[in-house]
Amino acid sequence: MGPPAAAGSVAALLLLAAAGAQAQANPLQRPARDAAALSGVWNGSHLEQRSNCLNALNNGFRGTYSEVRVFVDGAGRSFNIDALLAGAHF
Repeated sequence: MGPPAAAGSVAALLLLAAAGAQAQANPLQRPARDAAALSGVWNGSHLEQRSNCLNALNNGFRGTYSEVRVFVDGAGRSFNIDALLAGAHF
């Protein structure tokens, strides 16, 4: 057996080893997206930009505390979002 036959047998061994190997799981893979995971109460802020206010001090960016309630109906394939803003006057 000369060098070409040895190279062929090494290549055959590598192919056999690769066929039996399985890929490792990606540790940075994003989790499955499930809308039901959004259900619950979320706290945050409602941001707005005000302009042309009667009082110039009210112009600019403002943040108001908000509470958001999310309800997901998996069977009906629908969702409802209720936002409660503290101190909001509509």
